[in-house]
Amino acid sequence: KADYVFAVGPKLYRSAVNRKNNGSNLTTKIFEFLPGLAEIQPISVCNDMISGVTFGRIEEDNDIIKQTILAVRAFSKSCANNNHLGIPMLSLIGVSGDDKEIIEASLRINNIIKEETDKYTAINLIPYTSNRIELYKKLRSMSFSLMLSLSEGFGLAGLEAIAAGVPLILTKNSGLYEYLHREHLDLLVHAVDIRASNPIDRTNHQRNQIDVETVSKEIDKIINNNVVSAYDDQGKEVVIMGRGIGFGKKPGKPVDDSRIEKIYQIKSQSVAEQFK
Repeated sequence: KADYVFAVGPKLYRSAVNRKNNGSNLTTKIFEFLPGLAEIQPISVCNDMISGVTFGRIEEDNDIIKQTILAVRAFSKSCANNNHLGIPMLSLIGVSGDDKEIIEASLRINNIIKEETDKYTAINLIPYTSNRIELYKKLRSMSFSLMLSLSEGFGLAGLEAIAAGVPLILTKNSGLYEYLHREHLDLLVHAVDIRASNPIDRTNHQRNQIDVETVSKEIDKIINNNVVSAYDDQGKEVVIMGRGIGFGKKPGKPVDDSRIEKIYQIKSQSVAEQFK
C-alpha cells in the first residue's frame, strides 16, 4: 500500500481520493500535479492543405474509448465541405501491429472515409513512438489535433498540441478539459460534448451521427477561420475578413492578400480586443 500517490490533473486526483476513502489505508497522502508544457517551436502551416492528427489504436475494442473512428468520420465530412483546399491528410499516431495489420487498418479507414465523402483523403498511419522529439516534429506541422476520448484521465497529447500552438478539439470527458475549465483556460481549445459517452447510446446510429456533426463543425471553424486582427502598412490595427484567411496562421505571420475580402479600421481598443 502506497504512502504517497501523485495524480495527474483533477480527474485522476478525484479518483485517487475516492479509492482512498473506500479503502483501508486512510493515511495515504494524495497530491495533484500537472506536467509542464513541452518546449515545442510552432511552425507555419501550408494554407492549401488540411492536416489533422489524432491519437490511439484503431482496434474496435479500443475505439469505444478513444473514438478514433469518430475522428476519421468527422475529418472526412469536414473535408467534403471544404473543397476549396488541397488534398487533406489525417495522421493516426499510435497504430500497432505488423505490416499486415497496418494495411488492414488502412483499408478499414479508407472504407469509412468513402462513407462520408468521395474526395481523396490521404491517411498516414504512424506507429507509437517514445521518441518525443520526433512526435513533436509531426505534431507541430498539423492544422489541428483531435482528442475525442469518451474517458481520458488527463490527456498529455492534448497538452502537447496546446504547447505546439496547434488548435485542439477536445472532449469535455477528459481530465485536461476539466483542468482548463477549472482554471478558466477552456477558451484555449475547441471543447465538444461526445453524446456516445452514455453507454446505452454507443450503438445508436443517430447519436453517433450527431457526434460526427458536432466534431466536423469544429473542424470547419478552424479551417474557415474567417476573421483576423492585423496591422496595415502604416502600423494601424485592422480587422480583415476572408474565407479561411486565418487558417494555419500564427501571430506575426503575413496575411494572404488573395483571401482578403474586407478590411475594417479599428478605432476602439475594446473592439480590437474582441478579435484577439
